[in-house]
Amino acid sequence: MYEIKRLVHKNIQRARHSLPFLPLTVRDLISLVPPLVALDEPSFGVYGHPMCSESEHVTLKKYISKPPVSPLLRLPDRVLLETLIAIPRPYLASPYTCAFYIIAIPRKGAPYKEIEEKFRAIRAFMMAQGLVVVFHLQEPPLAPLLVYEIMRVGIILAGKHPVINTDEVSEASVWIGETPSIIKDPRMLPAVEWNPFKYFLDREVVKYIMLGDYPASLAHIVNINPFLLPYMHILDRYEENMEIEQIEKIRTSLFFLFSSFGPTADVMKEMIHVWNWSECKYKGLSDLSYIDAMSLRKWLVPLEDGELPIVSWPPAGKWPLSIAALSQDRSMWYIATRRRVFSHKYPWVVLVWGVITGLIGKDTKIQAPHHIRLKPNINQVLSSVLEAVSNDVTLLIPKDQLQGSIRIKDKRFFFFDLPFEILAKSKRYIVDLEQEVRKKVKLDDIGLDAFIRKVSRQGE
Repeated sequence: MYEIKRLVHKNIQRARHSLPFLPLTVRDLISLVPPLVALDEPSFGVYGHPMCSESEHVTLKKYISKPPVSPLLRLPDRVLLETLIAIPRPYLASPYTCAFYIIAIPRKGAPYKEIEEKFRAIRAFMMAQGLVVVFHLQEPPLAPLLVYEIMRVGIILAGKHPVINTDEVSEASVWIGETPSIIKDPRMLPAVEWNPFKYFLDREVVKYIMLGDYPASLAHIVNINPFLLPYMHILDRYEENMEIEQIEKIRTSLFFLFSSFGPTADVMKEMIHVWNWSECKYKGLSDLSYIDAMSLRKWLVPLEDGELPIVSWPPAGKWPLSIAALSQDRSMWYIATRRRVFSHKYPWVVLVWGVITGLIGKDTKIQAPHHIRLKPNINQVLSSVLEAVSNDVTLLIPKDQLQGSIRIKDKRFFFFDLPFEILAKSKRYIVDLEQEVRKKVKLDDIGLDAFIRKVSRQGE
């Protein structure tokens, strides 16, 4: 009993850094993951957790008009998961400024396909509520960086509690791996979004891991916010060596990533004063102009060959234009007010770039020269491109296959000037923006043969 209380206390200590600072809706929704796993078909549960507790049933009624009927407090007939661990992370494009990564550890021999089918349904439900939730089905030992993150900020939603020492394993706990004093394994969970701030910080972490200079001490959580802890050692190193530009890049990335994230917002205000920054020097990403945001992105993460210049994916800024006028100068196409940011030889690439970067919104009026016969519902068509990319499409191709393709790699977009068949197999989406041109038919229904015979007789 003492061991269980100790583990529960550790979970409460981790959760106190995040849950009180997140909106009530987010806390409600994340608490619904265990009952949503257990209810409906296929039905299975998490170790030690009832199918639906009384409090969970009350919460379900707030978000589901007719919640699934199930005997309260009854244990599930099948237990396929040992534990469900939620990791909150900043997410710039979310109205809640956060996303949840759910680490699910399955029981030995559990059917992955059945579990993943349920996770897809739950993720769709959460997305409909505006919360991004990503599930990762993982078997121990987990990668050291993930173990380190779980032990800093992971919240046990249901099931066994994670431990990192094998001698602590009990009926109420599950061993997830180790956190060595110096982490030497750079493996990370794939991010659900791309922004230059997280990308830059992650590259710095990998750099220091490869140098053998990345400590992972949990003791420092007492004095340092656990969400910021992974980057403090790197910042200290640059400050010791007086590397001014790197210091500025680390601080800027931390500011934009964590200043609007509930669990770190107050800490970042204190950090601004420590760094002697003027409070008006930096604003949130949404408060920057598109040009300034793009310059910031290029400073932190330079564009690669063939890359379309986007600030983040999904677009996090409030930059939609009221009018997007597609224009041409010699052989290059561009959006009139953004000519110096991006131009391209194919108009379809410019329009796709406009929508994925956030310049073309659902209410943006799109204009084009008369010979570019855009579909009347062009905004809807471009919205479907966004939806396709959100559904893990990795290749965008135009109706004219000779006009290259856009490849999506790690949430970044690259143009390839090759027919799409030459590229590796990918999940494709056809971008069809223009109306079909139909020539008038001059022959009537008597048919071509009859017309030829008539002309032949006239010639005789």
